[in-house]
Amino acid sequence: MTSFRILLACFAGFVLTANNAMAQSTGAAEKAMATIDRADDGLISALRQLDTAWIYARLGFTKAMFIDKPSPAYGQFSPRAHNEFKAGENLIVYAEPVGYGFGKDNGAYLIGFDTDVEVQNRTGQIIAGKSDFAKVALRSGSENKEFQAVLIYAFDGLKAGEYTLIVTFRDNNSEKSARFSLPFSVVE
Repeated sequence: MTSFRILLACFAGFVLTANNAMAQSTGAAEKAMATIDRADDGLISALRQLDTAWIYARLGFTKAMFIDKPSPAYGQFSPRAHNEFKAGENLIVYAEPVGYGFGKDNGAYLIGFDTDVEVQNRTGQIIAGKSDFAKVALRSGSENKEFQAVLIYAFDGLKAGEYTLIVTFRDNNSEKSARFSLPFSVVE
């Protein structure tokens, strides 16, 4: 299990999969492309291992946090310094799921999730929630391993106190689902 985690940590930033990298350097694709320096065999092998690990891994998250403002792209975020919000203030969440499936449509790869949200009070009572709160998706030319979701929540009527935000991602391209929870408080 440790080698899986190390492999994912080392190669989660690569966008090309091993299959895509190999397609770029062999056969008809090679004739149609400009000359490229082929990636090292060791790197191609590691990317193949990542592809295999990705398929068999459960859905999970490398990051899930409150941020100061919506993120324009993967990895470009500013973590919120604290988890205190004024009554009526939006909660902006950044998440990086991993281990999701890929759909296909006319040669494009599809990444997609339906998300559910719950807010629990200190005793664990669900005081707000919605299934299918948001759909997040990406259409890509490759099996993109970098995907980020930004979710913005506005909860009217939350009184000062401590709460937990629970977000569930349900993968549209597999049977996988995962959730994360973020404690927060509302202050006056």
